[in-house]
Amino acid sequence: MSERMTTIVSALVALGILGLGVTAQPTGEGDGVRVESLASDVRFQIEMSWRHDGRTRTARQAELEQTLAAFAKSPQSPADAQLLEQWLRAAVVASLPGESGKFPATPAFGKPVVVAELPATDSPVPAPPTAAAAKAPAAQPAQPPRDVTLKPNQAYTPPRAKEIRLTPRSHQAEASAQPEAPPKRIVAAKPVVPAPAPTSPPTSAPAEKPRVALAKETPRQAPPAPTPPVVAAAPQQRASENAQPLEQPPVMKPAAPAPAAVAERSTPAAAPAETQLNELTAPAKTVVEATPTPTTPVTPKVAAKPPVVPPAPAEPVTVNLAELNAQIRGYHEGLNEIDATIVARRGQLSEGEIARFVEQLEQLAAHRSFVRLYYDGLSKSERRFVAAPRALHETVELVRNELAAINAEEEDFLTSLEGAAEEDELTRRLDALTKDADQEDNEAPAAKGER
Repeated sequence: MSERMTTIVSALVALGILGLGVTAQPTGEGDGVRVESLASDVRFQIEMSWRHDGRTRTARQAELEQTLAAFAKSPQSPADAQLLEQWLRAAVVASLPGESGKFPATPAFGKPVVVAELPATDSPVPAPPTAAAAKAPAAQPAQPPRDVTLKPNQAYTPPRAKEIRLTPRSHQAEASAQPEAPPKRIVAAKPVVPAPAPTSPPTSAPAEKPRVALAKETPRQAPPAPTPPVVAAAPQQRASENAQPLEQPPVMKPAAPAPAAVAERSTPAAAPAETQLNELTAPAKTVVEATPTPTTPVTPKVAAKPPVVPPAPAEPVTVNLAELNAQIRGYHEGLNEIDATIVARRGQLSEGEIARFVEQLEQLAAHRSFVRLYYDGLSKSERRFVAAPRALHETVELVRNELAAINAEEEDFLTSLEGAAEEDELTRRLDALTKDADQEDNEAPAAKGER
């Protein structure tokens, strides 16, 4: 066969591959597109290789779906995608005619990361106060004393304590509220005692005035008068929603005449005033009512990954029997041409022509492997319309005999070492062709028996 014929046969082989529906892997795509393309190729090979064996086809499809489901449950990292891609390629090779037909085991993909739910960190809700605790008055701190001017035999009336009721407020209102200034302690000025008149009898020193402690929130000091004793006015209480106004004590006016008032202060009649001051009632205590605000616990949410939806199975593809028969016919014509040339020119061939025959046999062997894959996948009814590809052994033996004759002829003339090396190379190539042909013939019945 000439070199032109070899080029034509190669072109026919390429066209046959395209006609038989062999798909090429897309380039420049991501891992997901490549994995989906390989999964589609595996489904195509399963449908084509076991289309006459429904049980084996169903088992292989189940293994494929199991592997895809395991990959969908994994984190789908680049390492997991590489494991799935290797498994799919091995499955494609195993499903080809002439192979074992057994898929590899499902690879061990990575385990998905599960985010544990964090426990709620809300502060415990305080228990509501009981009725007895709400009615019990709270202890009031001791208040500093304040100077109060009283007349003899006059009881001190303390101002009514301010009642404050607290209602629960939101955290934002508490944050925006400004702190109030602490109450200031104000001491009333001491009264000014006028000098006694010259006509008044001598009197003893005045008794010490009692001091009464009284704390006010916003007191206001009254200016002292020039001659009469000055008593501090009661402070004005700040108005609030639930607070009652405080009663201001009456302003003490000095008695006339002044010498008589000074004389009365030194008499024992002032003793009842001390007794009445000691019997002062404590101011009412503040009652605080607080209602706890319940809080809603926050539960963290874990985002779930969307599952990987496997692509729809591809439609079954049938083999073009006419095209396959044409490919096998071209293979047989190549063998017949080599046989006819050797028989017609027996004993007249050169070493270069033998080397060209060996090269043609190697091309025909590759062509035979290609058509043999599709021929082994045919059913018995389909093989009746397609001729089986012939073996290479007879043509290889003819070429081997011609090469041996040339070697024997050249040994008589003591050929060079370079020529002997070339002859050994041709012999090794012929042996490799014979070995590959025997191996293919032995594997074909085994694969057919599994189907």
